[in-house]
This record gives sequence, C-alpha cells and structure tokens, in this order.
Amino acid sequence: MLAIFEILSVAIFTIEYFCRLYAVGADERYTGWKRLTWMFTFYALIDLASIAPYYVNAIFTQSFTSSSTFIRCFRLLRLLKAAEYVDFIEAFDKTLRDHAGVLVVTSAVAAVVWILSGAMMYVIDI
Repeated sequence: MLAIFEILSVAIFTIEYFCRLYAVGADERYTGWKRLTWMFTFYALIDLASIAPYYVNAIFTQSFTSSSTFIRCFRLLRLLKAAEYVDFIEAFDKTLRDHAGVLVVTSAVAAVVWILSGAMMYVIDI
C-alpha cells in the first residue's frame, strides 16, 4: 500500500516539476534557455531533490533495500517545499532572520556554559 502511495506521489511531483519548468517560460526572466537558470532556484532544487532519490534508487538498485535508506532520506526535502504555502513557516523564518544576532549570542553563551560545566564535572569527578 505504501509503495503505491510512493509511486503516485513521486509521479505527481514529477509531473508538477515538468509543468512548472514548462510554465516558467511565461516569465520574461526565464524565456528560452534561461529556463535552466530557474532550475537552480531554491524551490526548484528542493523539488528536484525530493523526486531524484526515487529515480536514482530505481535505476541503481533492483529493489528497495536498506542500503538505499540514505538516498530515501532526501525525500524529506519535500517538507521544505511546504514553506511556499504555509504562513507559519514564513513567519518563523522572518523571526529567525530578524533576531539572528540574539540567537547567535545566546547559542555562544550556551556553548560556553556547557563547556565550563563539563569541565567542572570532570574536575569534581577526579
């Protein structure tokens, strides 16, 4: 049952990818061979990275074995595509960008405290 769902979802994503590649020609920035520049935009690469593992796995292995698990993990990149459609992810991204300095300082302080507490534990343990 899951195999059928996987095949259908990859087929839908593949059709969507090629339809978008065709339709992007309507944008003046991507007419003619400039469509290839669209293929290197962030969301186009996410789309390609989410469908490519299925085809790589199908071509190079005869069955879906555990050795291809690493390749199948790239399918999780489909979740990044949801950022286009979900307002929450955009708001979260904006918050991260707006407060990046504070987050970096907080992370640095946390790392120093972590290292110091580890060193103190080591000294107390000896």
